[in-house]
Amino acid sequence: MSEDPKKNNIQIKKKKHLIPDETIEFKFGMQPDDQSENDSDEPIRKKNSSPKPRRDPSERRRRRRTFIIIGIVAACAIGVILWLAIPYSGKNYFDNNMSGIPQETIETHEGFPLSISGTTVSDGNFHAVEKELIYVSDTSVVRLNQKAGEVYNRSHSFYHPIVRSGGDYTMVYNVGSAGYRVDNKRETVRNETTEDVIMAGDVAENGKYAVVTETKGYPSYLTVYMADGSPQYTYRFANCYVIDVALNEDGSVAAVAGLSASEGEMVSELYLLDTHQEEPVAVAQFENTMLMAVDYCDGRALAVGDNLVASLDGGGSKQQYEYGSRKISAYTFEGDRALVALSPYDSSTASRLEVLNSKAEEIAGQDYDGVVTAVSLYGDTMAAFCNGKIHAFSVNAVRNFHGKEGERQSAFKEMEADNDTRAIALADESSLYILGISSIGFEDF
Repeated sequence: MSEDPKKNNIQIKKKKHLIPDETIEFKFGMQPDDQSENDSDEPIRKKNSSPKPRRDPSERRRRRRTFIIIGIVAACAIGVILWLAIPYSGKNYFDNNMSGIPQETIETHEGFPLSISGTTVSDGNFHAVEKELIYVSDTSVVRLNQKAGEVYNRSHSFYHPIVRSGGDYTMVYNVGSAGYRVDNKRETVRNETTEDVIMAGDVAENGKYAVVTETKGYPSYLTVYMADGSPQYTYRFANCYVIDVALNEDGSVAAVAGLSASEGEMVSELYLLDTHQEEPVAVAQFENTMLMAVDYCDGRALAVGDNLVASLDGGGSKQQYEYGSRKISAYTFEGDRALVALSPYDSSTASRLEVLNSKAEEIAGQDYDGVVTAVSLYGDTMAAFCNGKIHAFSVNAVRNFHGKEGERQSAFKEMEADNDTRAIALADESSLYILGISSIGFEDF
């Protein structure tokens, strides 16, 4: 079809050639004299048998530098993808000590706390959908109701599982390796092994799903499948290494975030792709940032980066919210919004919770003491975990608060929780699930 992704600012050294051309050409399936830096989306063609004209030395240096940048971009993209997939490794064993669960939960909720199925759950593999909890451990895909009853518990064999959900459907893919599965409440709908390495995936509410792989000749290759597993749409990214993809409700539009190179510098890119059109609806570049996750929000691509939140609409108009003197410590998407927790680089300023709309505009901001390590958002409630406590705030109350300088809106609920709390997930505006080291709790406000 056509042409056509965390941490830290990366210094690119350009003084000498660190990577041999042959290595780069082999890795990316390039021939030595291919015009690899062009933007063509056509498959790479074989060389002509006719002799090639000699290239100018400056042109060779420019191409060589471009190859180096492409190699760095590829390494960063794969590193970010795998970094996002690495489970918590603070302990090498688990003693089922119910850490992270408020003691009052043990006394008041039937079935909770509940030991996790498996030995570890990555923070990003723990979220609520339609008031039920979905989590993926190193061995199992599990969906629970609010009484700790198992809707299903199905084993998997993925080394780096990543979970994405849409309504009744759950997709788990083996990032950095091969294989994915799609489940609903009744059965495992798809269980496939891919030929190429998987970089990202997502599933829509109607069962359509997307898989992004690294394919020879292209850094990223997107395929959107119908619910029955038949391919509906493909898109080849000539220069972009995809970090994340998100589908809209019916799977007809994909929002994509990735890494690319422009004029010898690394940049992040956002795409909006319509499965009924060959060319992208919109593409935008964001310099000096690394986009980590994307969601489809109100007709826009909304992406969270290491130093800003970026937004792109169908007309190609882009907006961004910059963190300024703060760095991101936690984030989540909900509906057409994002919640980011920003902590100071030093002790001179407070941390801050920011709710942003699909245009990356601030809806509500709340100052916070300490570094927030987990957040969740549902309706009018935003929750944050910090220093052994979970605080719940009303988004509207925060937005409409007009106190004196230095004053803050108070949390409407404060709960004690162990410092080993890993993640939180609001089931609704007045209850949430809590992930500890080896068990899961549930709390009503």
